[in-house]
Amino acid sequence: MLNKYIISIHSSKKSVYVFCKDGACIDCKSIYEECLMYLQTQGYNKEVNQESNTQTNTEVSITLEELQSYKPSLFLDSTLLTGSSEIESNPFLFGELDKDNTIKQDTPTYHFSPKDEENNLGTLTIFLNASTLTLLNYSLLDSSLNIKLELTNKESQEKQDKAIIQREQKQHKEQLQPLSIAMLHPILEDNEMKCSHGGVVQLKSNLGKSIQDKNIPFILETDLLYSSIVGCPNPPISGGPCTQVALILPSSRGLKKHNEDYPIMQDLVSSGVFSDKGVPLICIPKPNSYKINAPSPTHTKNITKEALKAQIEFHKPILRLHYKEHKSQQDNLPITRFYLFDNLKEQESPFENLILDYQSDAQGISDKDLEKELLQSYPDKEYQHKQINLQFGVHQIHLVFIIPQSLPKLFKEYYKNYKHKDYGIGKYKPLFNYSKDITTYTKITDSKDISLQSISITHTRVFLSPFKANKLNFTFALGLDDYLDKDNITELKIVIGGVYDEGE
Repeated sequence: MLNKYIISIHSSKKSVYVFCKDGACIDCKSIYEECLMYLQTQGYNKEVNQESNTQTNTEVSITLEELQSYKPSLFLDSTLLTGSSEIESNPFLFGELDKDNTIKQDTPTYHFSPKDEENNLGTLTIFLNASTLTLLNYSLLDSSLNIKLELTNKESQEKQDKAIIQREQKQHKEQLQPLSIAMLHPILEDNEMKCSHGGVVQLKSNLGKSIQDKNIPFILETDLLYSSIVGCPNPPISGGPCTQVALILPSSRGLKKHNEDYPIMQDLVSSGVFSDKGVPLICIPKPNSYKINAPSPTHTKNITKEALKAQIEFHKPILRLHYKEHKSQQDNLPITRFYLFDNLKEQESPFENLILDYQSDAQGISDKDLEKELLQSYPDKEYQHKQINLQFGVHQIHLVFIIPQSLPKLFKEYYKNYKHKDYGIGKYKPLFNYSKDITTYTKITDSKDISLQSISITHTRVFLSPFKANKLNFTFALGLDDYLDKDNITELKIVIGGVYDEGE
């Protein structure tokens, strides 16, 4: 192997470099296995002397899954191979033409020979001057080894379109296959959950407190998300201690909602719940009287990093107001007039969407006792504290937002290409223990009948906001839209016919 191509691995850059000589042949399917074998034979895996606790090699051990996530760079005679456009008159031939329409010899030319048209796999031969390189099992669809070939010939494009359709149909059939389910125990407040370093998750039920087993309440997804982790001993040199639950994948949840939120399964935590440092959490199994339909644990084991990335999706976080006359009402009241602080907002059709800026449209917290209480758990060095006041008739809604200013390590890679940075990454989490509704009666002094009173009802709701949020996407529920079930939407429910506790 080393006679024809040389492998260079750069773990700090997460890159794989393959330098090829004339006549080299590489199998795109097995090149990463060969790279891993090369690392192992060269002694690059970390070995620690147990007695002296010293590391004898400089490179850290790496798994095949990690290596496959590295960016590949392929060279032929020191020329980086990046791909080219198809020569329209010659299907599956890619390269550059001279002025006389002959193929340039001093730039790479690529010829693709289809072998498996269903998957668009084939053999790619690369020519440069007098040198040739052969790639087996090259995929046009996936641009194997980071070589991107652009199709311009009509016949070639039709074949690729056919391959794309066949792949999508195959994936669709797989998605339609019945989900293997199991009856599993949900997490309760007395369960023990830890990060892989040993830090303990502080489990506190709010939304799930009305569902109990022997007076011990459920932990639903909203309860678990952003819960604190204490006592994690992970040193700063290894990324620092885990401090909170940062991500919950749908694969860890029960299949149906309980009290309008999903229960989390004990057996699925290790494959679907992660700390802010990106490590999986572990739940100590503890039977209870509930068994809930959930994905089978056999389908969540041995998840590769690439497969895990495919499951993680972030959408623009939304806070949606549900405004009703009474708790059992199905439809939501339309709002055509309201105040944002002292500014009247009015239109003929019901409001649907409101974009607010935390810097220009928000103020500081008006309730100083609440602010003092929040600062104890959410210091202003790490969090911004903002308040937005909305008024609908006699109802004043004070929305208090605690906005984390640092980004969890787990999110940093996804944040680079995240489309909605202004709105933050994550979702809004209601902090129910700070919620309160206060009714104030004020005598009308300019009336002869002093028995007349004005009524003002203030609803205070506190939310832990998405990380690094600068704007709020506030939407108004219209009609019968309680059916909405999107992971990025947090519901704010206000019932004007009486106090409504969202935690019930």
